[in-house]
Amino acid sequence: VAATTTFQSYAQTGASGFPFSNGTWANGNISGLSSGGVTQHGRVPDLAAPGDLGWALCTPNVAIYEDCVDYKGAPSSIQNFGGTSQSSPFTAGAAALVIQAYESTHHGVRPAPALVKRLLTSTATDLGHPAYEQGAGQLNTLAAVKAALSFKDSNGSPKAQGSSLIVDKTQLVTDGQPGSTTTSKLAITNVSGNTQKVSLSTRTLGPVTSTQSGTDTLNTATAPAFVDQVGIPRSYVAQKFKVGIGADRLDFKIAAAADPFAVRIILIDPQGVYQAYSIPQGTGNFGDIDVRYPSFGTWTAYIGLSRSSGFNGPIKWQATTSNFTGFGSVSPSSLSLAPGATGTVKVTTKLPKNPGDVSASVQLKTPLGLATSVPLTARTVIPTSSNSNSFSGVLNGGNGRSGDGGYGQTNAYYLDVPKGKKDLGISISVKDPGVTYFGVLTSPDGQVYSYQSNLYADATGQGVNDKSLQIYRRNPQAGRWLLSVDFTNPQSGLEVAQPFTGKVTFNTVKVSASLPSGSTLKAGKAVSVPVKVTNTGAAPLTYFADARLNTVGDLPLVELSGAETTPLPVPAGVYPQWVVPTESKQLTVQAAATQPVNLDLFYSSGEPEVYSSAQGNGALVRVQAPQVSPGLWAADIGQTGPFAGPAPAGTVTTAAVAQGQLFDPAVTSSTGDFWQLFVGSGDGDQAALATIEANAKAGRYVAQATGSSTTAAASTTAATGPVILKPGQSATITVTITPSAAKGSTVKGHLYVDTVSQVTLGGDELIDLPYSYKVG
Repeated sequence: VAATTTFQSYAQTGASGFPFSNGTWANGNISGLSSGGVTQHGRVPDLAAPGDLGWALCTPNVAIYEDCVDYKGAPSSIQNFGGTSQSSPFTAGAAALVIQAYESTHHGVRPAPALVKRLLTSTATDLGHPAYEQGAGQLNTLAAVKAALSFKDSNGSPKAQGSSLIVDKTQLVTDGQPGSTTTSKLAITNVSGNTQKVSLSTRTLGPVTSTQSGTDTLNTATAPAFVDQVGIPRSYVAQKFKVGIGADRLDFKIAAAADPFAVRIILIDPQGVYQAYSIPQGTGNFGDIDVRYPSFGTWTAYIGLSRSSGFNGPIKWQATTSNFTGFGSVSPSSLSLAPGATGTVKVTTKLPKNPGDVSASVQLKTPLGLATSVPLTARTVIPTSSNSNSFSGVLNGGNGRSGDGGYGQTNAYYLDVPKGKKDLGISISVKDPGVTYFGVLTSPDGQVYSYQSNLYADATGQGVNDKSLQIYRRNPQAGRWLLSVDFTNPQSGLEVAQPFTGKVTFNTVKVSASLPSGSTLKAGKAVSVPVKVTNTGAAPLTYFADARLNTVGDLPLVELSGAETTPLPVPAGVYPQWVVPTESKQLTVQAAATQPVNLDLFYSSGEPEVYSSAQGNGALVRVQAPQVSPGLWAADIGQTGPFAGPAPAGTVTTAAVAQGQLFDPAVTSSTGDFWQLFVGSGDGDQAALATIEANAKAGRYVAQATGSSTTAAASTTAATGPVILKPGQSATITVTITPSAAKGSTVKGHLYVDTVSQVTLGGDELIDLPYSYKVG
């Protein structure tokens, strides 16, 4: 559920620069704090509801309800509440009324959840925003209730009320190769008592029709300031710009210098109406708001920061307008539906050539003014028919939620990997290396096989931004893979949007070694094997060797954050963490407590995520997959309420075990094995592990915990630790085999060459080099 604006409480409290207006305000724009866009699997918000802001009843007992305070911090019986945390309960209340209404005319039978959702989305009011912001439109509870009272099915045939059309799908999602044509079907039912003539069309935002941009300088120490509702002085600069006649959408963006300060935008239209506020949720130094059907004339944007920030520098701004255009066709383009009748139409969509998403909608209109909007998302798949396949896009920041390092925009892509590929490579590059972004590659089985960033740790452990990131996966499973490109805050301030390019390659990994294959090695005698590695990617990469036996067993994992045993309630920001090595088929995490607790286990990129409710005084989560997502996992532990007062005190202890290929104790390398550091069997370097734990608590990178890495300056260099190679550089990793098994026995194993991101603690497996020998 997206959040729309209702600025009456701003007017009542003088909040957020409202005095800049003429005392009036606009409703129904999308709030700057609302989530939007297209999800990983092609969905957009289902609908929107008021969320910025409104008065909510509160219980002024701050021991239990800590947010029930006024702007001065005193206990209060009301709260100026907002966000999708407001939009969602509004919608839940509407759903309850829909259920009650349906029961009353359908012999006490409750509607199925899918029907409740259809009734809510089909009757939502189209606000004129793109589908990726509003979904079907703004919640219209009365229309949804009338539709529920009127809906005819096997449970009842009540008398029709209202004038609603109900569609059989809440959203349409389609995908295909560049330039291909796809079709979808949509069934429309007339639940009113009158014949309805329905006109059908498609809608999406077309190209930008006008652009104005510039740079303002704001010195918060000398600029004028307004005082907000909580008494904080906000320094500002006023920027005027023009909007022409007939624009469907106005979008205004800003990006300040790289310091992580919360910048804000207030938009006042030519008549003085308070239209929009970016309502920053943290230190994002980026703002983006839009207005539907903006009036023509001269607008004013007030761009502000807190005076206490001490900010003195440039702020980039950009104002663009655009209009809606068609996207595909609907056949037939009109229907005449008698009361209770259902008609079906076919929606035909030609996919763009550039991979990515187009957010559109199917529009249903009647002469009575009824407008129904059905979101339509079309995703062009990254082509993989040749060895090199490119794509491009644009990324924006967010409104600062989670502060410095919090996520901004995410773009999602599908790619279909053919059978028989030795390795899959994906590179992503931006022009401005001053921004940090991430790439997440998810396999057809739902596990993340790569989590990489353009921010990497150099040989000294310092974070360095490169313009590119590189993803690899050896022996990729044939099928549909999902790539997510995640932008973070803060922005560099050099531009308000960041173009990027990407490339998909196959069979480009370049690693070679002459490992023993059936030969006899003398017990206790070390044999050195050079492993030649070349970086064929687009970004600097950190390489190491990882030797495993064919034997599968338990790998107890070391808890990294120091939260193996924690008090209950769990302190804010405390999450037990473990690093899961590659080649793990199962991960088991158990929580044992002095009282019932629930356990939510999640991979550091966000998914996969697995939940367990309380099982006695504890909980257990198990993840099983061909390969469990390698890298950092964390657990969120909650107490099982509700409680009459504060949650009771206690303790909880967590433990994690992976099951996978065991490390080969007879093999060492000049790089060390990064994965062994996180296994508590005693095989790892405990001094290095202690450094990792200390760095994790301090929020630092962990490159220095794995040895003294040296960047290769020549074509071939002997590695003395995990080796960092720039694109095109090569290095030799020395692998040493010292047979320790019983004489006469045969040892079989695999030498994997991996890369690791010491920022995400995720690792990519590039190649599998099998070895075998007999101990002589």
